[in-house]
Amino acid sequence: MDNNPTDREPADDAKRESASYPYYPLPSALKIADAIREVGGGRVPIAKSVLASHLKEPDKSPVLQQRITSAKCFGLIEGRVSFSLSAASKRYFFPTTDSERASALLEFLGSPPAYAEVIKRFDGSQLPTREILANIFHREAGVPHSWKDRAAATFLKSAEFAGALDDSGFLRIRARKEGRLSNPDSGSMLEVMQTTTPSVTRSQSTQNVRTEESQSVDSNTWSFTYQGKSVRLITPTELDNSLWEKLQAYVNLLKPTDNK
Repeated sequence: MDNNPTDREPADDAKRESASYPYYPLPSALKIADAIREVGGGRVPIAKSVLASHLKEPDKSPVLQQRITSAKCFGLIEGRVSFSLSAASKRYFFPTTDSERASALLEFLGSPPAYAEVIKRFDGSQLPTREILANIFHREAGVPHSWKDRAAATFLKSAEFAGALDDSGFLRIRARKEGRLSNPDSGSMLEVMQTTTPSVTRSQSTQNVRTEESQSVDSNTWSFTYQGKSVRLITPTELDNSLWEKLQAYVNLLKPTDNK
Protein backbone atom coordinates (compact mmCIF):
# COMPACT_ATOMS: atom_id res chain seq x y z
CA MET A 1 0.00 0.00 0.00
CA ASP A 2 1.15 3.58 -0.68
CA ASN A 3 0.92 4.51 2.98
CA ASN A 4 3.81 2.20 3.81
CA PRO A 5 7.13 3.49 2.44
CA THR A 6 8.57 -0.02 2.31
CA ASP A 7 5.87 -1.29 -0.06
CA ARG A 8 6.92 0.46 -3.23
CA GLU A 9 10.59 1.43 -3.20
CA PRO A 10 13.71 -0.26 -1.76
CA ALA A 11 15.65 1.33 1.06
CA ASP A 12 18.75 1.74 -1.10
CA ASP A 13 20.65 4.82 -0.01
CA ALA A 14 22.75 4.81 -3.17
CA LYS A 15 19.57 4.92 -5.26
CA ARG A 16 18.05 7.73 -3.21
CA GLU A 17 21.27 9.77 -2.84
CA SER A 18 19.85 12.40 -5.19
CA ALA A 19 16.21 11.85 -4.24
CA SER A 20 13.86 14.66 -5.19
CA TYR A 21 11.39 13.99 -2.37
CA PRO A 22 11.64 12.57 1.18
CA TYR A 23 10.03 9.39 2.49
CA TYR A 24 8.97 11.08 5.73
CA PRO A 25 7.87 14.62 6.67
CA LEU A 26 10.15 17.18 8.24
CA PRO A 27 9.23 16.46 11.91
CA SER A 28 10.24 12.80 11.50
CA ALA A 29 13.45 13.71 9.69
CA LEU A 30 14.34 16.17 12.43
CA LYS A 31 14.23 13.33 14.94
CA ILE A 32 17.09 11.66 13.07
CA ALA A 33 19.11 14.86 13.12
CA ASP A 34 18.32 15.34 16.79
CA ALA A 35 19.54 11.82 17.56
CA ILE A 36 22.80 12.56 15.74
CA ARG A 37 23.10 15.77 17.74
CA GLU A 38 22.58 13.87 20.99
CA VAL A 39 25.43 11.46 20.28
CA GLY A 40 27.84 14.17 19.20
CA GLY A 41 27.15 14.58 15.50
CA GLY A 42 27.46 18.32 15.81
CA ARG A 43 31.21 17.83 16.27
CA VAL A 44 32.23 14.53 14.67
CA PRO A 45 30.59 12.08 12.22
CA ILE A 46 28.48 9.36 13.84
CA ALA A 47 28.51 5.80 12.51
CA LYS A 48 25.20 4.38 11.38
CA SER A 49 25.53 1.53 13.90
CA VAL A 50 25.88 4.05 16.74
CA LEU A 51 22.84 5.96 15.50
CA ALA A 52 20.82 2.75 15.23
CA SER A 53 21.77 1.75 18.76
CA HIS A 54 20.80 5.18 20.09
CA LEU A 55 17.41 4.94 18.38
CA LYS A 56 17.00 1.30 19.41
CA GLU A 57 16.56 0.30 15.77
CA PRO A 58 18.20 -2.61 13.88
CA ASP A 59 21.23 -1.40 11.95
CA LYS A 60 19.82 -2.73 8.67
CA SER A 61 16.23 -1.62 9.29
CA PRO A 62 14.64 -0.37 6.04
CA VAL A 63 12.59 2.14 8.02
CA LEU A 64 15.72 3.55 9.66
CA GLN A 65 17.40 3.82 6.27
CA GLN A 66 14.42 5.65 4.83
CA ARG A 67 14.35 8.06 7.75
CA ILE A 68 18.06 8.73 7.24
CA THR A 69 17.64 9.37 3.52
CA SER A 70 14.71 11.67 4.32
CA ALA A 71 16.91 13.65 6.70
CA LYS A 72 19.53 13.90 3.95
CA CYS A 73 16.90 15.00 1.42
CA PHE A 74 15.87 17.84 3.72
CA GLY A 75 19.52 18.87 4.08
CA LEU A 76 19.54 18.03 7.78
CA ILE A 77 22.51 15.65 7.79
CA GLU A 78 25.53 14.77 5.65
CA GLY A 79 27.42 11.55 4.99
CA ARG A 80 26.80 8.00 3.75
CA VAL A 81 28.39 5.60 6.22
CA SER A 82 28.81 8.06 9.07
CA PHE A 83 26.60 11.09 9.56
CA SER A 84 27.02 14.61 10.88
CA LEU A 85 24.80 17.66 11.15
CA SER A 86 24.65 20.01 8.19
CA ALA A 87 25.43 23.70 8.59
CA ALA A 88 21.69 24.46 8.53
CA SER A 89 21.04 21.89 11.27
CA LYS A 90 23.71 23.46 13.43
CA ARG A 91 21.91 26.78 13.05
CA TYR A 92 18.67 25.05 14.03
CA PHE A 93 19.97 23.15 17.06
CA PHE A 94 22.57 25.71 18.18
CA PRO A 95 21.21 29.13 17.13
CA THR A 96 23.19 32.26 17.92
CA THR A 97 20.33 34.63 17.02
CA ASP A 98 16.58 34.42 17.60
CA SER A 99 15.83 34.11 13.87
CA GLU A 100 18.24 31.29 12.98
CA ARG A 101 15.98 28.41 13.98
CA ALA A 102 13.01 29.70 11.96
CA SER A 103 15.30 30.42 9.01
CA ALA A 104 16.72 26.90 9.13
CA LEU A 105 13.23 25.36 9.08
CA LEU A 106 12.40 27.19 5.87
CA GLU A 107 15.73 26.13 4.40
CA PHE A 108 14.96 22.49 5.21
CA LEU A 109 11.55 22.79 3.58
CA GLY A 110 13.01 24.08 0.33
CA SER A 111 15.83 21.52 0.13
CA PRO A 112 14.04 18.57 -1.58
CA PRO A 113 14.00 19.41 -5.33
CA ALA A 114 10.35 18.34 -5.66
CA TYR A 115 9.40 20.65 -2.80
CA ALA A 116 11.39 23.49 -4.34
CA GLU A 117 9.36 23.18 -7.56
CA VAL A 118 6.06 23.43 -5.66
CA ILE A 119 7.32 26.35 -3.56
CA LYS A 120 8.49 28.21 -6.66
CA ARG A 121 5.07 27.80 -8.23
CA PHE A 122 2.81 28.53 -5.25
CA ASP A 123 4.68 30.73 -2.76
CA GLY A 124 2.39 33.64 -1.95
CA SER A 125 -0.63 31.77 -3.29
CA GLN A 126 -3.19 29.35 -1.93
CA LEU A 127 -2.19 25.73 -2.39
CA PRO A 128 -4.49 23.56 -4.54
CA THR A 129 -6.35 20.57 -3.20
CA ARG A 130 -4.29 17.62 -2.06
CA GLU A 131 -5.35 15.65 -5.15
CA ILE A 132 -4.17 18.39 -7.51
CA LEU A 133 -0.98 18.84 -5.50
CA ALA A 134 -0.28 15.12 -5.77
CA ASN A 135 -0.70 15.27 -9.55
CA ILE A 136 1.69 18.23 -9.73
CA PHE A 137 4.28 16.25 -7.80
CA HIS A 138 3.82 13.39 -10.26
CA ARG A 139 3.73 15.29 -13.56
CA GLU A 140 6.07 18.19 -12.84
CA ALA A 141 8.40 17.01 -10.06
CA GLY A 142 9.10 13.45 -11.13
CA VAL A 143 7.41 11.70 -8.21
CA PRO A 144 6.22 8.17 -9.12
CA HIS A 145 2.47 7.69 -9.43
CA SER A 146 2.47 5.25 -6.50
CA TRP A 147 4.03 7.93 -4.28
CA LYS A 148 2.30 11.10 -5.40
CA ASP A 149 -0.40 11.11 -2.71
CA ARG A 150 2.09 10.44 0.05
CA ALA A 151 4.41 13.13 -1.34
CA ALA A 152 1.59 15.69 -1.23
CA ALA A 153 0.62 14.76 2.34
CA THR A 154 4.26 14.82 3.44
CA PHE A 155 4.79 18.24 1.90
CA LEU A 156 1.73 19.71 3.60
CA LYS A 157 2.76 18.35 6.99
CA SER A 158 6.31 19.63 6.52
CA ALA A 159 5.16 23.09 5.42
CA GLU A 160 2.80 23.36 8.38
CA PHE A 161 5.56 22.30 10.76
CA ALA A 162 7.93 24.90 9.29
CA GLY A 163 5.31 27.62 9.81
CA ALA A 164 5.04 28.24 6.06
CA LEU A 165 1.26 27.74 5.76
CA ASP A 166 -1.30 30.20 7.04
CA ASP A 167 -4.81 29.34 8.22
CA SER A 168 -6.23 29.87 4.72
CA GLY A 169 -3.82 27.43 3.10
CA PHE A 170 -1.57 30.10 1.56
CA LEU A 171 2.13 29.32 1.26
CA ARG A 172 4.01 32.19 2.95
CA ILE A 173 7.71 31.41 2.70
CA ARG A 174 8.89 34.69 1.18
CA ALA A 175 6.69 36.65 3.57
CA ARG A 176 8.19 34.77 6.51
CA LYS A 177 11.71 35.48 5.29
CA GLU A 178 11.10 39.16 4.62
CA GLY A 179 9.00 39.79 7.74
CA ARG A 180 9.52 37.37 10.57
CA LEU A 181 13.13 36.50 9.87
CA SER A 182 14.24 40.11 10.07
CA ASN A 183 12.55 40.32 13.45
CA PRO A 184 15.02 39.70 16.31
CA ASP A 185 12.13 38.59 18.50
CA SER A 186 11.06 35.75 16.24
CA GLY A 187 11.40 33.29 19.11
CA SER A 188 8.23 34.78 20.56
CA MET A 189 4.76 34.45 19.12
CA LEU A 190 2.76 37.51 18.20
CA GLU A 191 -0.36 37.36 16.11
CA VAL A 192 -2.41 40.39 15.13
CA MET A 193 -5.16 39.48 12.71
CA GLN A 194 -7.74 41.98 11.49
CA THR A 195 -10.70 40.46 9.64
CA THR A 196 -12.67 42.96 7.53
CA THR A 197 -15.66 42.90 5.21
CA PRO A 198 -15.27 41.60 1.61
CA SER A 199 -15.10 45.20 0.34
CA VAL A 200 -11.75 45.82 2.07
CA THR A 201 -9.05 47.06 -0.32
CA ARG A 202 -5.83 45.16 -1.05
CA SER A 203 -3.74 47.92 0.57
CA GLN A 204 -5.73 47.60 3.76
CA SER A 205 -5.40 43.84 3.85
CA THR A 206 -1.62 44.02 3.55
CA GLN A 207 -1.53 45.82 6.90
CA ASN A 208 -2.41 42.54 8.60
CA VAL A 209 0.45 41.06 10.55
CA ARG A 210 0.70 37.39 11.38
CA THR A 211 3.78 35.92 12.98
CA GLU A 212 3.47 32.34 14.12
CA GLU A 213 5.80 29.88 15.84
CA SER A 214 6.03 26.30 14.59
CA GLN A 215 6.13 25.07 18.16
CA SER A 216 3.44 25.99 20.67
CA VAL A 217 4.18 28.42 23.49
CA ASP A 218 2.18 29.69 26.46
CA SER A 219 0.08 32.58 25.26
CA ASN A 220 -2.77 34.97 26.02
CA THR A 221 -5.59 35.53 23.51
CA TRP A 222 -7.83 38.59 23.19
CA SER A 223 -10.69 38.77 20.67
CA PHE A 224 -13.10 41.61 19.93
CA THR A 225 -15.83 42.00 17.28
CA TYR A 226 -17.63 45.24 16.35
CA GLN A 227 -20.00 45.89 13.42
CA GLY A 228 -18.99 42.73 11.61
CA LYS A 229 -15.24 43.35 11.96
CA SER A 230 -13.01 41.49 14.35
CA VAL A 231 -9.54 41.76 15.85
CA ARG A 232 -7.76 38.80 17.40
CA LEU A 233 -4.53 39.21 19.32
CA ILE A 234 -2.30 36.40 20.58
CA THR A 235 0.78 37.25 22.63
CA PRO A 236 3.23 35.30 24.78
CA THR A 237 2.34 35.12 28.45
CA GLU A 238 5.40 37.25 29.17
CA LEU A 239 5.68 40.13 26.70
CA ASP A 240 9.14 41.74 26.72
CA ASN A 241 9.80 45.43 25.97
CA SER A 242 11.10 44.83 22.46
CA LEU A 243 8.03 42.87 21.37
CA TRP A 244 5.73 45.38 23.08
CA GLU A 245 7.32 48.23 21.11
CA LYS A 246 6.67 46.38 17.85
CA LEU A 247 3.06 45.72 18.84
CA GLN A 248 2.57 49.35 19.83
CA ALA A 249 4.04 50.54 16.53
CA TYR A 250 1.63 48.30 14.63
CA VAL A 251 -1.37 49.50 16.62
CA ASN A 252 -0.37 53.12 15.95
CA LEU A 253 -0.23 52.28 12.24
CA LEU A 254 -3.87 51.13 12.37
CA LYS A 255 -5.13 54.26 14.13
CA PRO A 256 -7.92 55.82 12.02
CA THR A 257 -7.49 59.34 10.70
CA ASP A 258 -9.81 62.11 11.94
CA ASN A 259 -11.49 62.43 8.53
CA LYS A 260 -12.40 58.72 8.33
